[in-house]
Amino acid sequence: MSRPDVLLRFAFLAVYLVAAECIFIYFINRYLMPFRKGAPKMVMIVLSFVGLTLAGLVLGLTLDNPLWLLPPSFVVAVAAAEQLRLKAMRRRDAGSDPVERHSIPFAWTRPITTTDMALARYEVAAPGWRGPDLRIAHISDLHLSDRVPMAYFCAAVEQAREANPDLVFFTGDFLSKGHGVELIPPVLSTVRGRLGTYAILGNHDYWVDGEEVADAVRRAGVTLLDDRCERLVLSDGSALLICGCQTPWSGPNLALPRPQDGEMGLTLSHTADNITQLGGPGVAAVFSGHYHAGQLRLPGIGSLVVPSEYGRRFDHGHFVVGGTHLFVTSGLGAETPPVRLYCQPDFFIIDIHAAATTPCG
Repeated sequence: MSRPDVLLRFAFLAVYLVAAECIFIYFINRYLMPFRKGAPKMVMIVLSFVGLTLAGLVLGLTLDNPLWLLPPSFVVAVAAAEQLRLKAMRRRDAGSDPVERHSIPFAWTRPITTTDMALARYEVAAPGWRGPDLRIAHISDLHLSDRVPMAYFCAAVEQAREANPDLVFFTGDFLSKGHGVELIPPVLSTVRGRLGTYAILGNHDYWVDGEEVADAVRRAGVTLLDDRCERLVLSDGSALLICGCQTPWSGPNLALPRPQDGEMGLTLSHTADNITQLGGPGVAAVFSGHYHAGQLRLPGIGSLVVPSEYGRRFDHGHFVVGGTHLFVTSGLGAETPPVRLYCQPDFFIIDIHAAATTPCG
């Protein structure tokens, strides 16, 4: 085989394989990840990956007309254009970097980061807020099980307790399997917010047993905001409207009450996909998890599989969407597979201040 023929064959194989994996990643993010966990879901994921990869191999090895490079090249171009669009939107919505981040330094030689816990601290201003400064501990996606030592989870909530938070928010996915429900009360009861501790359920909690998990959360002394709000009046007369949204697993989108004049809205939503419905005037911040920051990341590339209609746009960190702060943690646990690759688990400490005003403001 001549050198031009070898290069053409390599081009066919490379382009068709890349196109196949682009289709797989789109298919799994948009259609397979929302499915309930279990054998059928894993079979669909494996079959789709194997089927698309084999199709890419066969087509790449058998086709020889250069015109047949156009269809897979178009797929790759569309996927690249979509990633550029999402990157531009992510840059537009980017919030601040953490003012502090305590973590194990990144190292190529440490790909497995399942228990390399990090703590990120943010400081933000809330326009229109005239109340006191607030410190919030935001913890998500514990996925409590015997796969990870309990000492790891205990160390995380102890760090959160030592931060002396005014509020503690747990944003769902306490479990992955039903037999770990007894672990919820001792872990959650370790940390308390001075003004309150609130939680919502996540998709895995519903898939395990929503009522059983909800009961365990309440037994831990945590207020469960199951698609409802609580108004918290502070000592200076200012007020918070703290809401919990468990959509889509609890049902269709709900019309949660909006903050009144002078109130600050804080909303817990397991998935950041709800940000456009939950944000808006008076809602200072939305707190989410669910994505695990991709859980399996590649250095220089980032997350590949993110169960979100927005793709990687809000996979991890601090964003500002329509004037509302959005905080998306990596979560503390891991699920299917029960490991993290170049993706540290974390939780956030967020200090919210009143926005500075002008002399005439």
